Amino acid sequence: MESSAVVSGLRLVAIPESRPQLLFHLRAWVDGIRRSPGCMKVTLAEQEGNPNILYAVAEWEDERALEDFRASTLAKDLARPLVALMAEKPQTIRFAASEVATEEINL
Repeated sequence: MESSAVVSGLRLVAIPESRPQLLFHLRAWVDGIRRSPGCMKVTLAEQEGNPNILYAVAEWEDERALEDFRASTLAKDLARPLVALMAEKPQTIRFAASEVATEEINL
């Protein structure tokens, strides 16, 4: 069975007054993810029209790399300070990775 890229993300909702602190910790979290084995790319973005809704999306070489990161002490240590700064529990989002996603599409 051939391994394929996995794209996974989190939807995070900041407590408005805690947004600056959440962004500070998210940047450290994203830097930690980038350095993790098997991580190919990480993007941090805010929802247009609502800056308190943030998305962290990472592309991994394969499912094993993602699961290894999730099970790591690093992942847990990086996530710990985020919890108190969020208005709700983070929502995990999975995306289908395919060749279509990496090609330019002309409509």
